[in-house]
Amino acid sequence: MVISEGTDLRQELGCTLLPSHGHQPCLPPLPVGQALMADSSSCSPATRAGLRTDERGGRRLGPRYRAAMYNLLISIAIAAASFGLGMSVAGHWIAGFLPAVLALFISYFLLARRTSSQLQAVLELTTKALQRQRVDDARRLLDGARSLGRWQFLVEAQIEAQLGALAYLERDFGRARKHLEKAFSRNWSAQGMLASIYFREGEVDKAVERLEKASGFAKKEALFWGLYGYILAQSKRQDEALAVVARGLKVMPDNEALKGLQKAISNRRKIRMKAFGQSWYSFFPEQFPARRYQHQAQQGRGFPQPRR
Repeated sequence: MVISEGTDLRQELGCTLLPSHGHQPCLPPLPVGQALMADSSSCSPATRAGLRTDERGGRRLGPRYRAAMYNLLISIAIAAASFGLGMSVAGHWIAGFLPAVLALFISYFLLARRTSSQLQAVLELTTKALQRQRVDDARRLLDGARSLGRWQFLVEAQIEAQLGALAYLERDFGRARKHLEKAFSRNWSAQGMLASIYFREGEVDKAVERLEKASGFAKKEALFWGLYGYILAQSKRQDEALAVVARGLKVMPDNEALKGLQKAISNRRKIRMKAFGQSWYSFFPEQFPARRYQHQAQQGRGFPQPRR
């Protein structure tokens, strides 16, 4: 897989920290702060090849992750060499142009694929850490993989979004804000979390600005329109909230959750967002019912408790 502008690392995790259409969030329980002991027998060959064991028995990124060069610069260098070779052989610049173009695209494709394979190895271990309820270890793995951003565009912004989501679900909003402000602007889930932080801090205008910018990338996401409308309604801006929900219903006229929200805002009744499903609690984890949390925690699922 080539990491490109449309790539969303949520889909690479197998489970997701950030909610999206058709996906429930991966909601890890309380982190235990133990070193990640990945079972190498259950990892793919790419994962085992790209990692080494440190002196404490945990896993860390090996030299393979630090040795790669900038993919685009390497591709340009290869293209330049191909151009020079073609000119020297045929004696005309046209003879070097086509090989240079082919070399540029093919080399970039292969190098980007190599980087994404390295990233996938990290994500495999991140998924295992979350499945084992080791949130701190998942954070360390993601943080260590940020250096891949020097090699491939948009990777670091996606990792920042995942790190922000981890901190957000632990209700460490200060840390989450720092990460989410660096997230890819087209990642509406990350922008929604950031807007929710602004809302909590009383910066409603900044929250609205973020959501409006993200609206073009979440037109068919009922959860996005629900979040947008909820923040406006809770800020006593009912008319604007109704207009936003109407925008969502224009795209999804049969969505029952948006219809219920529209009715509640119109009648100025208490707004209940449970109709949007468990993904709603990714934005407001403090609203997650305590009984359900206890039940899911016993099953190895649930929201992290706030850090103290």
